[in-house]
Amino acid sequence: MKADKTISWFSVLILAFCVVVLLFSVRGNGIWIDEGQTFIVINASFSKMINTIFKTGNAIGGMPLYFICEFCWCKIFGYSEYALRSMNLIFAIPILWGSIKLIGVMNKPFWMIILISLNPVLLYYMNEARPYVVIYACGVWCFYFLFRHLEDINSEDVFGFSVCFGVGCAFHMMFIFMGIIYIYLEYRRFRQGKLQIWEQLVIWLRVLPFFLLLAIHYFHFVFGALEVNSNTAHPLASILQIGYYFAGLGGLGWSRNDLRSMNLAITPRIVVSLTIIIVSYILLIMYFLRCRLYKEKTIGIQLISIISALFCFIIVNIILKTRFWERHVIFLLPGISLNLAFVLHELFARVNTRTVKAALGTFLLMYLLSGLNLIVMEYYQKDNYRGAVELARSFQPTHIFFQGDPFTYEYYGLYGENAEKALESDDMIKANVNITNADEEMLDFLLDKTHGDTILILSEKSDLDEGNLYKKFSQYGSFVNSFSIVFIPFW
Repeated sequence: MKADKTISWFSVLILAFCVVVLLFSVRGNGIWIDEGQTFIVINASFSKMINTIFKTGNAIGGMPLYFICEFCWCKIFGYSEYALRSMNLIFAIPILWGSIKLIGVMNKPFWMIILISLNPVLLYYMNEARPYVVIYACGVWCFYFLFRHLEDINSEDVFGFSVCFGVGCAFHMMFIFMGIIYIYLEYRRFRQGKLQIWEQLVIWLRVLPFFLLLAIHYFHFVFGALEVNSNTAHPLASILQIGYYFAGLGGLGWSRNDLRSMNLAITPRIVVSLTIIIVSYILLIMYFLRCRLYKEKTIGIQLISIISALFCFIIVNIILKTRFWERHVIFLLPGISLNLAFVLHELFARVNTRTVKAALGTFLLMYLLSGLNLIVMEYYQKDNYRGAVELARSFQPTHIFFQGDPFTYEYYGLYGENAEKALESDDMIKANVNITNADEEMLDFLLDKTHGDTILILSEKSDLDEGNLYKKFSQYGSFVNSFSIVFIPFW
């Protein structure tokens, strides 16, 4: 009885810790380009928003239900940075609940809900006004219905999966790849003679009208999307990024901005953190192979099904020549985390060496630290549009020439015409200018047409700096995450 009480109180403490971390993962710091796009879409009439979703022909059309929900949410709670992101707190509830159910049905220790509910990638996107948290939640419940009766799936499991699958697809089109896991499991049952095809067919026919409507929209969207056949698609970089973040290194190694700009500074913290986590992974893999855990049926089935879904996701995006990131396939992470929980539990039970157990404990601590760093450390935050605008305005300049997303700048009240349009007129420039497409020669012409001090907001991201101005002038300015603020006095 005493032991039961101890376990119960320990479980309560673990749950409370998860709740607190998730609550603090949503903050009111500056929004970045994707969130600026979200604001522009929902800060309109409902009819205009619907028209934007279904007729724009860009990534917005791939997440229709999210924008509808966000539109309703912000009509109630406003459009502040925190309000834009706070809907994620609602989605965190089914994540926690699903993590408890998933770990419970697999008979794993309660503390392992940390691996699912406090995954570093999840904690990073808790602070973003995009649908990645909700499709993570849908992923948790899809894995629950798929794996709770692994050998003999029943009609309740199929119906539960179909609902979660449909909701996930409506929130983000990439969720369709979750279906690969279902197909693999059904193929496996077919090979074993356990597939109850007619019973499942009846269930799928109930939700077929919804999927047909969604399929028509996505089919039309894919073949007209601006992101398809992109010249900026770099499959290898995208694959490496998925591996980097799925391994939990996002809050231990280099930040997202430094990786994109290849500014791989060597610091003691990064060296020590990466060394510890990599050594832990080596030991983990070594004992995984030594104990032949790959022969464990549950672990093997989970691994094959998840790898199959990830492989199909990568191949399709390579064929379509689109840019893809870890956030687009975040719904697979609950399954990966569940498999990691299986492996750790088995190794703790089978390996009695203190050194190995210490290494496994260290791995867990580093994995958790990665997520906490993503919350509290400024180094890991997104492009600081708000900080750049505030610093630029503090100089009280006559003009601000800026690089970056115009929608995000508009959120902070900074407007400006394009550089090409500003040069069309012989008149002096009276306001601000967007110099994202400007080169050094064009910048000189623009500065000749100013009538006061000018501030340059230069972006370190090459796709927002076509004229390579950041490398030429950033050393003369003040750095704000992803931007350099350069003061140009009027002569």
